[in-house]
Amino acid sequence: MVPSFEALTREAHARLDAIEQFSDLGSGFNIAMRDLDIRGAGDLLGGEQSGFVNDMGIDTYHKILNEAIEELKEEIGGPALASMGIKVEESATKKFVQDCNVETDTEALIPDDYVQSQEERLRLYRELNEAKDEAGITRFDEELVDRFGKLPNSVQELTNVVRLRLLAAELGIERIVFKNKLFYCFFISQPDSPFYTSNVFTNIFEYIKKHPSTCKMNQARDKLSLIISPVKNVTEALKVLRDMRG
Repeated sequence: MVPSFEALTREAHARLDAIEQFSDLGSGFNIAMRDLDIRGAGDLLGGEQSGFVNDMGIDTYHKILNEAIEELKEEIGGPALASMGIKVEESATKKFVQDCNVETDTEALIPDDYVQSQEERLRLYRELNEAKDEAGITRFDEELVDRFGKLPNSVQELTNVVRLRLLAAELGIERIVFKNKLFYCFFISQPDSPFYTSNVFTNIFEYIKKHPSTCKMNQARDKLSLIISPVKNVTEALKVLRDMRG
């Protein structure tokens, strides 16, 4: 029997309100802090931790917790977190955004005639989505070739979309739209972000100056974007970002 909404506890109501209020991308820190406010601080990383873990699932909880730690690293610094007993793994490459949303009209998928099992295709999509770097994507490609044969073009485009997403995060790009051979890059929305005084942004600006016929900067509603055209496919878009990185 499914309990009625009225039967939910006061804490459950509060958590539902928190999820509804902070549903936008990047709201993990707000949700985590609201949860702490609801149930008390407790033992954040120890065996006494509860709250959202049981209600939301361990994968979602880890995602929220990682977002919160990344935002705290920006706010108070990694050494301060380490002094609080929170383990901080420093990445060799600075990421100005944690993830980039990619929208594309190209055929980027695992076709049914390449991997016939729907369950296996879903597993592979999850595995690819969890890849954190080039080495992980390369291992994924090699596994597919070993098990199913040569990669179709649509699978090559799919893995390149993931490469594009990871590289864009390093370059301070929050969102990419790639349609009709137009390549739109939307940069970090906070104008006071250290990204805009970094060597990364300097390299991007130098790339734009070298390619005035294909690159156009645009600023609207305090959001900076870059339009590049023509770009034929995801593979070519990936090459553009690699050239920007220098």
